[in-house]
Amino acid sequence: MTYLGFFINTLLLPAVALARAWKRLRGDGSHDLDRPPAVMNEALARVFALAAVVPRCRMPVGASLLVVGRR
Repeated sequence: MTYLGFFINTLLLPAVALARAWKRLRGDGSHDLDRPPAVMNEALARVFALAAVVPRCRMPVGASLLVVGRR
């Protein structure tokens, strides 16, 4: 079995890291699954859409890890 893994959401990593650090400083232990306010969600969607124009290269970090396994 082989695995292919790479990071996605590299452009959003700084914002995700800041938001999570802020939550820890406040002592908030809740999950990150709640949808943000509409304005912020639209801004994040536009940043995520930039991934289509960023050159295809594997980045060493990201906010999400995509893994595909093959048999």
